[in-house]
Amino acid sequence: MRSKLARIATELADLADLPAVPPQTLAAWRAALDTDAALMHDITALDSADAIEAAEIAAMKVDGGLLAESAAIDTSRERLGAVRKAIDDLPPPVAR
Repeated sequence: MRSKLARIATELADLADLPAVPPQTLAAWRAALDTDAALMHDITALDSADAIEAAEIAAMKVDGGLLAESAAIDTSRERLGAVRKAIDDLPPPVAR
């Protein structure tokens, strides 16, 4: 027990020449450490989610036939948009 106290006393003596740190500075440092810990937790969670999503993407099956028709699908979608716009541009029906 005495040797432990002697070690602590030696450590304190070694630190005696350090300047005093104001309480507000210590509070700012503690807040920065807390923020860092929270951000590291968030980063770890995001990395984990990213790994899960990457595995899900890697496991997806791609329909080659559907991919081959992508240009035709895009063209049909554009034509559908043009038809809808043309319908919207028509004058209102005339009452008889």
